[in-house]
Amino acid sequence: MAVYFAIAPTVNAMKVGFSTDVALRVRSIRNASPVPVELVSCDPRGDLLTEAEVQHRLRADRMRPGSDWFVASRDVRDLADLVGAAGRVPGGWYLPPKHAPRDRHPRGAAIKDLTARFGISLADYVEACEMRSVPAAGDYHLSIERMPYLYHWLRAHGHDCTVHDLFPSRTSAEAA
Repeated sequence: MAVYFAIAPTVNAMKVGFSTDVALRVRSIRNASPVPVELVSCDPRGDLLTEAEVQHRLRADRMRPGSDWFVASRDVRDLADLVGAAGRVPGGWYLPPKHAPRDRHPRGAAIKDLTARFGISLADYVEACEMRSVPAAGDYHLSIERMPYLYHWLRAHGHDCTVHDLFPSRTSAEAA
C-alpha cells in the first residue's frame, strides 16, 4: 500500500493517489494518458486515510471537484519533494492498526454516533463535510474521503479530538 505523486509536466498536473501496486498503477495512468506521466515520489506506508488527508491539504490546487489531479503548484511540488526526501508524508495521517491493512475499504464511525458523540446536528455534519445534501436516514458511516473535512471543522469549532476519534469505538468484546 502506498500514497504516490505522479506528474504530467506538459500540462502542469500532479496526481495524488493510493495503490497497492504503485508501479502497476503508474503504468496504467501512462497508458490512459495522452501526455507523459512520471512517478515523483511515494509514501510506502500511506493508506486511504493518508491519501484523503493529503488531498484535503492540497484542495486549493485541485483541478476539478472530486478529482485526484491537482495543479502542480509550488505547494504541491514541495509536498511531493518532501515525500521523496523523507519517504513518507510529513505530518501524514495513517489508519488505526485495527483498520489497516486488512480492511480494503475502511470507514469511519456511524454518522448518528458521530453527531451524538460531538453534540452536533446533522446539518452541522453536512456543513462540516461540505456535502450537497443531507444523507438519507439510516446507518450511514463517515467516508474516509470526508474525514479531513469533519476533523478540521470539529477542531475549528472547539472540539478536542484526534482523527482516530472519527472511527468506530472499540467495544468491550473487541478489546477482549
